[in-house]
Amino acid sequence: MSSSDRYPYRAGEPELYRLVGLITGTGAASPTVSEGCNGFTVAWVSTGLYTFTFTGSNPVMVFTDDPSFGATTATDIDGWSVVFHAYNATAHTIQMRVYSETPTLSDLPVATWLNVKFDVKLTATDG
Repeated sequence: MSSSDRYPYRAGEPELYRLVGLITGTGAASPTVSEGCNGFTVAWVSTGLYTFTFTGSNPVMVFTDDPSFGATTATDIDGWSVVFHAYNATAHTIQMRVYSETPTLSDLPVATWLNVKFDVKLTATDG
């Protein structure tokens, strides 16, 4: 990650950087990266399961922030939720599951988007 891919901020944990992005749903395919997403890529794995891969400097820790949904027609994603798995420091990935209101695993539909935020720690230091 270059310095333009992340920005530091004040937090209780030292040396944190925030990575942000907006991904647009495409149904059963990898979502489109619409804005940001510098420092990571996202790929569709299977229904409702996505893998984020961190690029450049590999984080030793990743904290997820509350993602937010958006849609051209809000009822398309009303009541949907996201669950993140644990960060895999060896593969530099984190998986995300998307659930519809029923709740069942569901792909991000066309004309919907998800704002994602990751706080990453690049070095293993104590606070």
